[in-house]
Amino acid sequence: MNTFLGASLDISSSPLVESASMRTGCFYYGWYGTPDGPSGAWAHWDPTHPTYNVAWKPAQGYYDSLNPSIAKTHLTQLIDHEFDFLVHSWWGSTDQTEKVLDLHLTLLKGALPSPTAPSPIQVAALIEQVSSEPDFVDAIVHLATKARAYPSIWLQLDGRPALFVWAKVLDVLSPSECKRAIDKARATVPFYIFVDNPNGRAPDYFSTGAWDGVHDYGGAKGVEPNELQWVIDNWNVAKSAITASGRTSPKPAFAPAISPGWQFVPPTPGGSTLLDRPRLDGEHLLAYFREAILTGPDLLLWTSYNEFHEGTNIEPDLVNGDRYLRFAKQLNRLLHAI
Repeated sequence: MNTFLGASLDISSSPLVESASMRTGCFYYGWYGTPDGPSGAWAHWDPTHPTYNVAWKPAQGYYDSLNPSIAKTHLTQLIDHEFDFLVHSWWGSTDQTEKVLDLHLTLLKGALPSPTAPSPIQVAALIEQVSSEPDFVDAIVHLATKARAYPSIWLQLDGRPALFVWAKVLDVLSPSECKRAIDKARATVPFYIFVDNPNGRAPDYFSTGAWDGVHDYGGAKGVEPNELQWVIDNWNVAKSAITASGRTSPKPAFAPAISPGWQFVPPTPGGSTLLDRPRLDGEHLLAYFREAILTGPDLLLWTSYNEFHEGTNIEPDLVNGDRYLRFAKQLNRLLHAI
């Protein structure tokens, strides 16, 4: 029996106890810019605007994601708090998020004693948007090819670099279009690719046989029974799709996401709060952690390290301090001990 937030947490009946290794990762956002930083302009936040909001102001102030010292601080925090990998939000090869991904890969590679030495933390990418089927092919091939240059740093599943795909891609491409794109990309480079499960839509895509796993970004729900059950039902739909596939090689993976709470404000000036699911002094996090581990996941994802517009950040902020990073360390340590 373990204790967290003063409550007993019994996970002895979880399918996780049969897992030899439980890895935890965190969604990461490299889209922030400042006028005096490498980006040269405000990006995704602008405190000079009189009505601009972020849910929580970072403890270290508004920063530029391309600043190497910021990147080092973030990587160090994630390593120190026992995360196994981070999933970079990626918006295209010409976007700033590509540059920040490269910065993290370069910093981690430079810190290794040898190219094949294990990295203290690994990296993956979340494809956030595509415009067409060919664009999806290009995105997959680009990232999977990049990953091959960092074999010990990029997260590997079944010996292949892991890629995650956000729900918005499914709004652009049908299941058959995704399958064609993935099949075409596989003819060029190996990879292990997860489909998001927005509103239980993953089975329509996963059933095509193209995808390797199902992940979840988080349901933006609270701890009320009906909202928590909505998320649980979505997770069960995803797990059922994996089971129904009957696939064993490669083993399909399931990766649910948990969050400390939600306070969503749009990442544009003048926005007001659109969604408020309070943190409840950690009880929101604990409720979703309990349910997530009962699904027997292969990976556990955190939403998020630093998505300040949605208020899901565990990066230290002026209101919560480093409390949720410390919570994360307790839970990560618990899972690593299984």
